[in-house]
Amino acid sequence: MPDEMQTVMTYNDPIQAQLAKAQLEAQGIECYLADVETGSNTVLLYGLGVRVQVLDADAARAREILEKWERETVKAERRKNCPHCPDCFSQETRRVPFNRFLLAFALLTLFLFYFIPSIYVFLIFVVAAVYTMRREEWRCDQCGRRFHPTK
Repeated sequence: MPDEMQTVMTYNDPIQAQLAKAQLEAQGIECYLADVETGSNTVLLYGLGVRVQVLDADAARAREILEKWERETVKAERRKNCPHCPDCFSQETRRVPFNRFLLAFALLTLFLFYFIPSIYVFLIFVVAAVYTMRREEWRCDQCGRRFHPTK
């Protein structure tokens, strides 16, 4: 019975999966990308992605190579553009996708729009949304502080 294929890593981005495949092939490990056509489309629906698969005999070595590659290049590249936390100076930060202020203002505007259906209420909401979208809010994964980076 031939060796079975084993998934060593799953990526949401097919380009990232291709780069991982190139890393493994450069180290002499034969690999295959599963779900290339469907993986990136089903990430949001089913949590699937593009799977990097290798033979069972090469699985442990392939995991080590990919983890080292991600540590050295991929995560370092993501962190390059991230601001550091002003409290603990950690670079383990991420952008908050939705501002709490905008959520509160949106609910208040919807409440007002229910009682006072007017274009002015809608325009106030649009101006506030544009203002808060321009203000980036970041969150530190180490200490949990939310902050606005200085430019």
